[in-house]
Amino acid sequence: LLNSWQVTLVGADLVWPQSQGEGVSVCVIDTGYDSDPDSRHPDRPSKLDGGYNFAGRSPDYRDVSAHGTHVAGIVAAARNGVGSVGIAPLATVRMYQVFRIRSGSPVASDADIIAALDAALADGCRIINMSLGGGSDSDAEHTAIRKAYQSGVLIVAASGNSEDARHGGIATAQASYPGAYPECLTVGAVDKWSALADFSGTGSAVGLVAPG
Repeated sequence: LLNSWQVTLVGADLVWPQSQGEGVSVCVIDTGYDSDPDSRHPDRPSKLDGGYNFAGRSPDYRDVSAHGTHVAGIVAAARNGVGSVGIAPLATVRMYQVFRIRSGSPVASDADIIAALDAALADGCRIINMSLGGGSDSDAEHTAIRKAYQSGVLIVAASGNSEDARHGGIATAQASYPGAYPECLTVGAVDKWSALADFSGTGSAVGLVAPG
């Protein structure tokens, strides 16, 4: 599977004979997407269903840091013989940009994340991926997540990029938000040998680990 060690590690290829994500709409709330038709990025989803830039209130959701493009590829990069392949290569992906660049770094507001969550629910997405996080609880964001969860949407969130104490960092008592919310399936990171990644957040909120 080319460079797709993550696919075999989680056993996704074992279920491909039954499903590769056909008919499932996944919303990636992130930094945007490299939608330039001249881009040489090899790991594009085969079914990209557009998106929106909530940070700029614009239909132009071009990626501001390459992170969202990378996440979209992890989810559903096409099986085209180039680069990697996604976990669900026939899933439909929608890209919602919530980050803008401020002082050289990507930042997102609670209001834009909430708007993206509401849009994903209205657009019929069955899975919402949020590979983002921060240290602050937000009642309004939690309400939006709870609404999506109660509607049957699977919300996958990152545990956060905090070092564990055993690696010389500060012990992570819980995942960052929104991963700390109980409605989220919160995912930590392991390497290709299934060892916990140095940067992975830990704590009781983490529901599982996966390649990261």
